[in-house]
Amino acid sequence: MTDNDFIAYEYLEQRIPKAMQNAYLDGYANFGWTITDRTPDIGKNTVTLKLKRDRSIPEKAALNRLQKQFEQEMAAAAAMESSKT
Repeated sequence: MTDNDFIAYEYLEQRIPKAMQNAYLDGYANFGWTITDRTPDIGKNTVTLKLKRDRSIPEKAALNRLQKQFEQEMAAAAAMESSKT
């Protein structure tokens, strides 16, 4: 393996509401993340996602800012969903 073949990854683990997992998966894919594992949390209405992405992704600072905004909006949507019931 040469230095040119090496890819450094960053990893993320998120616990998300089960009912909104498809929206989260679609959103994270837009920020360069790929799903490495999806585990339902026993006794809870949540799923734990494990994701990875290439560290050398272009415009990383802007992506991180937009991702944080996405996570805040999704948390607000989840809170609204839970208040309906």
